[in-house]
Amino acid sequence: MEEAVVAAAQAFCRRSLAIWRTRTFAHVFRYQTVSVIERSSLNHRTLGALKSADIISVTSKGQRLVVGKDYDAISLDDVHFLDAFDDVTVTCAVEPRAGSSHLPASLFHDWEEGICAGAAKRLLLQPDKAWSDVALAGYHEREFVEAICQARRWRLEVSPDATPENPLTRKRSFV
Repeated sequence: MEEAVVAAAQAFCRRSLAIWRTRTFAHVFRYQTVSVIERSSLNHRTLGALKSADIISVTSKGQRLVVGKDYDAISLDDVHFLDAFDDVTVTCAVEPRAGSSHLPASLFHDWEEGICAGAAKRLLLQPDKAWSDVALAGYHEREFVEAICQARRWRLEVSPDATPENPLTRKRSFV
């Protein structure tokens, strides 16, 4: 059951991007690669239970940096800077690591029913168990997806950084 809860929490976090963490750096050097969550103090406090699910934004002195021009996202957790910047803030969505015994408290305070529905769906789809019930699993899957959609809508409404800027601006002329 614990594995089902963690797997549901992972899927929920990855699909909704509801849980965010930020990491700030006073200065980053040109060609420096930084880890956002993996080697952060947050992960030391939670015994390495969290990992990055997506990099949401990278800013320097409040100005948004452009991927491909100012930095490269090497992985979901690593950012490689192409120039030196001061007052850098990296915001990313997080999810629990597989096998984790620690989940962010906000998952249970805000999205408890959705996480439980996702776990119930996983448990009900075990084919070799007597309690396997595809119809009931379908009901829980719908509840789980609805919770993900609600969380995603909430995140988009309260966070202006949730919608990435398109760095490619094309000027078209129609003659």
